[in-house]
Amino acid sequence: MNMMRNLDQSHVDQFESQLARVKQLWDKNLSSLGVKWPSSKVKQAQLVGLSFFIGEPVNKDSLGWYVGQVAGGAADTQARHLRSDGWAILLSGRGEPHSNTLASGERMPRGSYALASLAQPDATFLRNERLTREGRAGAKDWHELCVLYKGKCAHCGATTKNPDKGHMDPNKPATVDNLIPLCVPCNNWAANDVIFGPDGRIVAVRSERFLKAADKAAQQRIADWLAKQ
Repeated sequence: MNMMRNLDQSHVDQFESQLARVKQLWDKNLSSLGVKWPSSKVKQAQLVGLSFFIGEPVNKDSLGWYVGQVAGGAADTQARHLRSDGWAILLSGRGEPHSNTLASGERMPRGSYALASLAQPDATFLRNERLTREGRAGAKDWHELCVLYKGKCAHCGATTKNPDKGHMDPNKPATVDNLIPLCVPCNNWAANDVIFGPDGRIVAVRSERFLKAADKAAQQRIADWLAKQ
């Protein structure tokens, strides 16, 4: 297992020059891909501290000390938040292999962070940015489709970890372009009786179920309309 690196006073002394170097590489490689430059001094200190040892685990306590020295105040070790801004941060624990595995194939040691690259963003962030631009047409599989809907039921908006594969049009095959994530109650309610649009709204019905449930006046209006067609 790789030894964890520790930051010291020499790295504190190099903060400004290292910050300029990291920003230059961000401008060159990452800015156009949507990676956000850290606006706070704390996040900048976290990023710079990890950048001294690209691809190597840095002791979390050491990073906290560094942030305290550079940014002042309480030591902040929550460098994982940089991942949501697009930075390729590795951390110990569960997750996709790209988020917790070093280039050597070893898992990240507990109590450490690493910056994998200043040339490429976090793979999940890059995928999500692409999907945001391309929309449903860019989803290659069910997982990416669920990412687009942000883990929510397309119809009612409820958060659901394991959504059902609802058909937008039950007449058509269950291909990615015809699927929509639905919570279990919505999928059970819809059955094969409705057709959904991409936004989860009902655009058509496929059975007499709703007509039977309507009051007599509504049924008569529908019958009159059908007679004129």
